[in-house]
Amino acid sequence: MKSRSVLAFVIVFGLSLSPLARAADFLESSDVEELGQIKARASEFKPAPAPVESVQLGTPVQADAPVDFKFNPEDVKGKDVVVLSVCGLNFGSIGIGGFQVDMLLWYYHRLFPNKPIPVKLQNDIVQAVHALSAPVDKLQGNSFGSADNYLEDALRGQLSGAGKKYLVVPMPWTRNPQKSDAAVADFKAWTAQVYAAAQKNGKPVYVVAHSWGTLLALETLEGLSKEGSPVHVEKLVTLGSPLVPSQWWVKLFVRLEEHFQGMEQKVSKPANVKTWINFWAKRDQFSNSIPLADGGNCRVDAPADPLAEMIQRALFNPLSAIKKLAAKDWLALNSIDSWHGSYMFGYHQFFPSIKQTADIEVFGPDILPKL
Repeated sequence: MKSRSVLAFVIVFGLSLSPLARAADFLESSDVEELGQIKARASEFKPAPAPVESVQLGTPVQADAPVDFKFNPEDVKGKDVVVLSVCGLNFGSIGIGGFQVDMLLWYYHRLFPNKPIPVKLQNDIVQAVHALSAPVDKLQGNSFGSADNYLEDALRGQLSGAGKKYLVVPMPWTRNPQKSDAAVADFKAWTAQVYAAAQKNGKPVYVVAHSWGTLLALETLEGLSKEGSPVHVEKLVTLGSPLVPSQWWVKLFVRLEEHFQGMEQKVSKPANVKTWINFWAKRDQFSNSIPLADGGNCRVDAPADPLAEMIQRALFNPLSAIKKLAAKDWLALNSIDSWHGSYMFGYHQFFPSIKQTADIEVFGPDILPKL
């Protein structure tokens, strides 16, 4: 494999984080063909240990936190619905961009285990990703990167005055994609335990999962169904799911991890799920519409479309100051980080180029009525 194709692989991965970028825009036809060969080889890769060296971005990633499943069957009594929550990956203090850099280097070693990465190339990757990071003024409590209970807290807060009495039961895991197989094994046992208590009390079970947690939830339910478990889920609600990736770089990451973890790579609706509802955002490139979601697909960032048109017009303003502001606003409007957390926290951003503020709530208006 030529060194330039390796460089193309890592740099294009970083460039593809920009909503204005497409892989083909930065590659020659021969490079595109070689990238296709890299993806085609995914099923042949053998797991390799993570590299010793890694790019340090701020605070180092913390060691996996221990998991402790806290469920008391007696808590089901007096409730109307039991909700199992599954959160996504822990991007930690380095943020999504840093996480992607770290995983890029890790996959480089899987592809080329005996070839060290030059320090200059590492720095180039970091600078490329940082340069494309969307400037977001405020995230207003968006802590899904490091808080292990972010989905649990969001659900309990939003469901507290919803009319029904919900019991939210979090399914804890390390939030490390390389520990997905262990998480699924835990989830199977815990889901069966919760379902038994719910069935005993005549209560339905819902599963609400975010991001990578949607893959774990689907794998868990599929596994239970194939094993003949009596578990039955009334509603499966997926938020920002990468199950059907629209971006090739997300697809590559998901398929590689599924392969290494021995997870099911074909998306299908589990037989033990009555209704599947999916929430996604066009600007959350980790997510996409899922055709198998028979309860519907709700695109949550549609209210931002009029703002996008206004900012696009500002980009053609002859005043350079306005054009520069509009360019920053465009990146902020298409921030993967912000939209990937919007399902729980909404999207809140001021755009100086058009003097408009976006205060878009998602959970209350869109998700809550489905629960």
